[in-house]
Order: sequence, then structure tokens, then C-alpha cells
Amino acid sequence: MKSGKTIALSAISTALCTILLVFGAYFPTFDLSCLFMASLAVTLPLAKNSYKGAILTYLASLLLALIFASSNFTVIVCFAVFFGLHPILNYYLISKNKKPINIFTIVKVVWFIALCYVMYYLLNMFTDVSEFLKESAIYILFIGGLVIGFVYDVAFTRIQTVSILLIKRLKL
Repeated sequence: MKSGKTIALSAISTALCTILLVFGAYFPTFDLSCLFMASLAVTLPLAKNSYKGAILTYLASLLLALIFASSNFTVIVCFAVFFGLHPILNYYLISKNKKPINIFTIVKVVWFIALCYVMYYLLNMFTDVSEFLKESAIYILFIGGLVIGFVYDVAFTRIQTVSILLIKRLKL
């Protein structure tokens, strides 16, 4: 019976994640907040210590978002590269190491900076950008990605821990 609850929780998580990704793709004002909430939706199966459920939630949500929201490719790429994988990796690293800030935080911040560079180059392949922005974008992305990535990782780790404890307390 416990595996049935885990499967149902994974299915609900997939539906919630897909709805948030589609909503974020069609309403660009909410794309970052929907990506964040979709990341939280991936953590639902992790509350039952089900890595398989979380990975299947990630893959199914990504596939369904590709089908329903392929018009906004940036949301899907951001989810595929960072926001969908980050909660799974974060939970694994939290369960192995109890320190809130450690070497893994630095690795996740570097991963976030790499995502910023990938998105910058993907978006600028189709647009013409001024020379000043081309020259200073590397520094802006590095410093901004460093600060935002660190704040995001610390905040997401705390929110993920609280949400998992809440789900375990509710005995879903």
C-alpha cells in the first residue's frame, strides 16, 4: 500500500509540475515563479524517499511540457537543465551531508552560472545585441549568477527541507 501512495503522489506531482510549466510558458510574467514552484513539485516524491518517483516526475513533466508548451522553449530548457534536476540533487546532498553550506553549494552555484551562460547564448543566437552588452555580459552573468545562485540555493534548500517535513507530518 505504501508504494501505491508513492505512485499517486508522484502522479499528482507530475500533474502539478506540468500545469505550472505550461502556465509559466504561456504567461511570461510568471515564468520564474512557475519554475520555482515546479521545482517544489518535484520534491513531493522525495518526501517518501522515492528518487525513482522524483526522476520519473521530472521526465514526465518535461515530456508533457514539451507537448503542451513548446512555444516557449526557454522555460522548458531552464527546467530541463537546472530547475528540474536541482531538487533531486539537492535532496540527495542534504541527506548525505547535514551542513547547510558546503562544497556542494559551490558546485550548484557554478552549475547555475553555467545555465545563465547557456541561456544567454541560446537567446542571443536569434537577436542582435550591442557591442557593450556583448563585452560586459560575461562579467554581469558571472557576478549576477554567483549572487542569485547562492541565494537561490540557500533559500531553496530551506524551503525544500520545510516542505518535506510538512509532507511527512501530514502523512500523505
